[in-house]
Amino acid sequence: MIVAGDDRDAWERSAAPLGFDRERRCRACYALRLAEACRVGRARGFEYVSTTLVVSPYQLFEACGEILAAVAPNYGLTPVWRDFRPFYPEATRESRELGMYRQNYCGCRFSAAEAAIERHEARDARKSAKAARS
Repeated sequence: MIVAGDDRDAWERSAAPLGFDRERRCRACYALRLAEACRVGRARGFEYVSTTLVVSPYQLFEACGEILAAVAPNYGLTPVWRDFRPFYPEATRESRELGMYRQNYCGCRFSAAEAAIERHEARDARKSAKAARS
C-alpha cells in the first residue's frame, strides 16, 4: 500500500504508533483504508465495496472482513467478501506474466522491516544448508 501526503499523516496517527503489534496495527490500518475506500466508493456512486486483500494469504483475513462489514454500511455500501486466497498462486503467476509491480509486504514501514528480516533469515538458512551439504 502506498501512502502519500495527508493520508500518510492519518496513518502515522492511527496505525504507526502500534509498531510491531501486528494484530492491532493491521486492524487500525484496515479501518483507515477501508473507510477511505468506502468514502470514495460512495462519492462515486458505487453500491458495493471490496478489497484486493481477499486474495492475500498474508493478510488478517477475518479481521479485514469484520472491519469491512462494520464500515461499509456507514457509507450506504454493501460489503462483498469472498475468500479468494486459494487463487493466490494463480494471481501471482498472472501478475508476474503481465509485468505488474509486486512487493512482499503491505507497504507500511513495520511490514517492510518484517519482510526484510524474513528475507535475511531465509538467506541465512540457505547458506547454512549449503554449508552443511559441502
